[in-house]
Amino acid sequence: MEWIYRKNVGVMIASNMGRPGGACSQVTRATREFEFQEHPNATTQEESVLTFIHRIVKKRGQTNYLDAQLHVLSRMYSMKLPLGKRPHDPYHDPDHDFMVKVDAGRSFNVRDSANPDDYDREFGSVIKIADGHHTNKIYISYIAGPNAMIPRNSCYDAREVRQTEPFLKFDTMFRTISKPAIASYGVFRSMIVTALVASLRKMLQLGYEYAIMASPSSGIYAGHYKKKIQAEYHEVCIKALNETYFGTHLRFKGVIVPKYS
Repeated sequence: MEWIYRKNVGVMIASNMGRPGGACSQVTRATREFEFQEHPNATTQEESVLTFIHRIVKKRGQTNYLDAQLHVLSRMYSMKLPLGKRPHDPYHDPDHDFMVKVDAGRSFNVRDSANPDDYDREFGSVIKIADGHHTNKIYISYIAGPNAMIPRNSCYDAREVRQTEPFLKFDTMFRTISKPAIASYGVFRSMIVTALVASLRKMLQLGYEYAIMASPSSGIYAGHYKKKIQAEYHEVCIKALNETYFGTHLRFKGVIVPKYS
């Protein structure tokens, strides 16, 4: 918190690959309008950290800059609404429900891709936060690691989601499962390192002197690798830092690195 209020810091967010902001980024079913939903008791890093930052963002009138940021990022990077399995529809694209945007010009099938470079995917923006009479600028950096959850009954087929609640259900937790990450711990770990490096490199390029790292794919998305990746996470972060520093003279003055006990 001291760094967020006072230092030139980049804050890494372990994001949902199919919906920046995760459960905080909601779209109403009736009007299709973006709405930020706070989750102060969330055990997930994305929702808990964004809820905290949302409360301390400097506002202009009724505008909360985190709302504005997530609204734009959601439109640019969120997965489209799922269509579900349609075997008898000749126009149905079986890849539709599993396509993830990397940037404006490229997407990939997250369900089947075994290429760690697909996780070199970072986006974010500067946010002004307020502490009494002081205002500080921080950079919020969204990345996504692999999703190695094993679905019930090991069924990976697309499923159509019924729109019965106030908010549209994108089903992104299920739809971003990576079969190659589940099958190979080496691939899974390489994807994580790639994601971490993407964020750290962007922070350095933007001139940020301090970084608060997240630990993507170490909780529910770790699947059957949870104990193993948590035991190695400090090592994974140091590897990511070393790769970030390779070939550049730029360095952070300080980095907060997650470590599981």
